[in-house]
Amino acid sequence: MKDILECRIELCLLEVGNITLCALPDDDPVTVDEFTAATDKNCLQAAESLTRYFAIVQVIEIGNFYSLNNFPKSSDKEFQSNIVK
Repeated sequence: MKDILECRIELCLLEVGNITLCALPDDDPVTVDEFTAATDKNCLQAAESLTRYFAIVQVIEIGNFYSLNNFPKSSDKEFQSNIVK
């Protein structure tokens, strides 16, 4: 289970590493305004992607924390009976 979670984090990190913040023009010259507009668009898309990836990693880390610390599962009858008291 831990290996699967680490692979998911690794996949997120690889995706984050592939995010483009600034795309340079290939052949055609562009104006400063066009370049700035394209960079702004790329940065907004990158921010959305980063937010999504970091949320995934946080959920995985919380899952790791609970599984490593052996917190009682909700199905444990003793745990449930202590809550009801």
